[in-house]
Amino acid sequence: MNPMRRTGYLSSLVFGLVVGGWGEASVQPVPLGLVELRVEVELSCPSCAQGLERRLGRLNHVARVEIQGDEGCLVLVPELGENLDLGEVRDVIRNAGFQPGATWVAVVGRVAHVAGARVLTLSGDDIMLLAAGVQSDKLVAAARDRVVRVTGQVLEPEGGNVDVLHVEVFELL
Repeated sequence: MNPMRRTGYLSSLVFGLVVGGWGEASVQPVPLGLVELRVEVELSCPSCAQGLERRLGRLNHVARVEIQGDEGCLVLVPELGENLDLGEVRDVIRNAGFQPGATWVAVVGRVAHVAGARVLTLSGDDIMLLAAGVQSDKLVAAARDRVVRVTGQVLEPEGGNVDVLHVEVFELL
């Protein structure tokens, strides 16, 4: 190897270690919010499914819509750190002539207590009520003040406007 090239390489390496922090891991903050939304919908008509895909793509903060006809569901991915209005998504599905079925989410948030209820706070003022259950109990006990990634089924609110999240799996971040 050419001595000048080696010196330049070593200088770059040392500079990178000093500027980047010697041995320190670069920790990036995790944006809170919805990561993915999956809704079961019977999509037997391909052209109708394409129309639904276009309509959902027009919603605020939607980065990607994926129709999975073989699995009978659609997947929405929001813009990073943003949330989607689940009621609005359900309304678009209904207005397109489909019936939304089970709804699953992957979200990143923090566990909190609001007015005596256990909730998962997402970005902004968005929250999801944590349903009673063993997994929710484990999540609340483990989370403390840490950011968590939670996957579970969301039920449409009955009489209220806050979605209820049934925790399936969680991970402390």
